[in-house]
Amino acid sequence: CPHFHTSVGVLIYGVSSNSDGGSPAPVYKTVTFNSDGGTAVESQKILKGAKATKPTDPTKTGYTFNGWFKGDAAFDFDKAVNEDVTLTARWTANTYTVTLQNEDGSAASPTTVTATYGQKLADLASVPTKAGATFGGYYTEKFAGGTKFIDKDGKGCAAWNIASNTTLYAAFGVAIIYNTNHGAFNIDVENSNPDIYIVGKGLTSLAALDGTAKGYTFNGWSRTASGPVITEPAISTTEDTPQTFCALWTPIEYSITYEGLDGGTNPNASTTSYTVETATINFADAVKENSAYGSEGWFDAATGGNKVESIPQGSTGNKTLYARWLLGTKTSPSEVGDIVFNNGRAVAYSDGLVLDDAAKAAAVAVIFDATNKKGVGLQQSKLTWAPAGTTGYTTEFATNDADGSGNWAVIQAADPTGAEAAATNYPAFNFCNTYNVAVAGVSTGWYLPSHGELAALLNQKSKVNNAIDKIGTSVLPVTDPFVAMFWSSTQQEDYSENAASYNFANDSSSYNYKSNEYNVRAIRKF
Repeated sequence: CPHFHTSVGVLIYGVSSNSDGGSPAPVYKTVTFNSDGGTAVESQKILKGAKATKPTDPTKTGYTFNGWFKGDAAFDFDKAVNEDVTLTARWTANTYTVTLQNEDGSAASPTTVTATYGQKLADLASVPTKAGATFGGYYTEKFAGGTKFIDKDGKGCAAWNIASNTTLYAAFGVAIIYNTNHGAFNIDVENSNPDIYIVGKGLTSLAALDGTAKGYTFNGWSRTASGPVITEPAISTTEDTPQTFCALWTPIEYSITYEGLDGGTNPNASTTSYTVETATINFADAVKENSAYGSEGWFDAATGGNKVESIPQGSTGNKTLYARWLLGTKTSPSEVGDIVFNNGRAVAYSDGLVLDDAAKAAAVAVIFDATNKKGVGLQQSKLTWAPAGTTGYTTEFATNDADGSGNWAVIQAADPTGAEAAATNYPAFNFCNTYNVAVAGVSTGWYLPSHGELAALLNQKSKVNNAIDKIGTSVLPVTDPFVAMFWSSTQQEDYSENAASYNFANDSSSYNYKSNEYNVRAIRKF
């Protein structure tokens, strides 16, 4: 007997290997038909690589079938099916001739219009008239019977749903006037009720209105704006004069819910509902007493969303507002004792102030000079100004006593070689120049304060220490930092080995050898 061998790499369509090494199992793909509102078409299970069978065309009232499409392309039933696929039917709306007639059977003007299934009829250029009567639109039956497709103003008012050529009849009768307002509020809603009635025929009842989208519940029709609700018939067969009906409404009450307070208080707490008629509601920010957090405002989502400052009169729908909080009650520091955070915002020191762990971790400085918005960093080190034997120790620098922000530049200009190895030659300056509280945005701009700036800090020592105590010892080497000797960046004139220092323990200043190890704190402007 002949032997047949299958080489490795040969692709076999429509099958897959069984895990036990036996005969390959057939692979099937599914073709699904979405008739888009037409008659249902069953899906087909096709052996992979085979062709789908074109089904009998579906039907859809008022439409002509245009074929099956995969996306924007017509599907080719002569091609192999190698994957699951969904085909969608496409349709073209049919058009019909609509003849317009008067009630007596005479031709109206225009005599015919074209109707497209599923669409409103085109607006007429003019409407018919009749002495002593009011035109009420074109209907499928005489004397305002059946369905109205053209309104009293000649505008199409209903989607065409008749799958044939049809005659519409002009309706004339006695006018019906509707008042859908509610006090000073105009409630313009769709009204399907007739605009005329026929003498001798009357009108049994009036259809209800849907005012939900406008913020109202419909309570019924009345002869007056204050009620009572009419009973059937709405218009008796003996009536022969124009009739007026008023819609009765009750404003819908919507809820206002507040979320995200997180321990804060809500000054709007008593405002829990509103109606479409309620005057504009303006929201005040939530407040956290003795906290480092200030309100960002109210939003319509817990994250993202839009800021909500008010609910304007005329609004509808239940509202859920979310309070959001920003670290810092101030947009920027403004007074001595303000604790500055890594986002540039600040909170004023007070005896009752409480900082949570997140606020403590984000704190970067305390303001000691409100006029110039200067703050002192929270970390310190004990270092020399310049070690003995270095160029910095033996060089006299013309430093600024009032503002130390430029003193390092003076040193760099006079001693470029020593400045290159600042960590070794100028430890105090290097600590301040490279001071980094590990928070983006505040790792630059720090410097060693001048003698004058230390004096300003000394004057505010008590309040600054109290503010630092609020931040806690987790970020500080000592609880009360300003109780020892601190270096300034000010050089003693005519004596290269000395620089100015301040003793915060006894409120005194002096010049000392640069090689001494004193405390160092960085400051910066905010």
